[in-house]
Amino acid sequence: MKEIDAFLQFCLDNIDDDRLSVQKKIKYKFNYYYIMVDIIPDDTKKKNSNLSSLNRFGGYLERLMITVDNRNECIEMELGSEHTVIEDPEMVKKWSLKMEEYLNKYIDSKVEGMIEFTLQNNEKKDLYRQYKLRKLL
Repeated sequence: MKEIDAFLQFCLDNIDDDRLSVQKKIKYKFNYYYIMVDIIPDDTKKKNSNLSSLNRFGGYLERLMITVDNRNECIEMELGSEHTVIEDPEMVKKWSLKMEEYLNKYIDSKVEGMIEFTLQNNEKKDLYRQYKLRKLL
């Protein structure tokens, strides 16, 4: 239990690294928090990999996913076909609070970034210009 606790803290401390991300989903009125650690394999491993999806770094997607599941009061770790579940309600509560705090701190900039990305990457830029003008007024 100490190892997962220390690793979650390490991830949160280094969340600015492009290989780490945190997400929140709500299902059945319960919060689920996901920490993803993307693995960027070296060139020899890329060639030998049979995974078909590419990640945002242009390599094959491999990832460690840790789920803090408030419905079942457990923490799940998944790496490829390996899967383990840690049932510890206190740890779930602790990490749910920490992740909620982190996500709330950056919610405004994340929403703004998603809107900007969507409008900027359209072929026609008229909506983006209108949006920018409206923000200025």
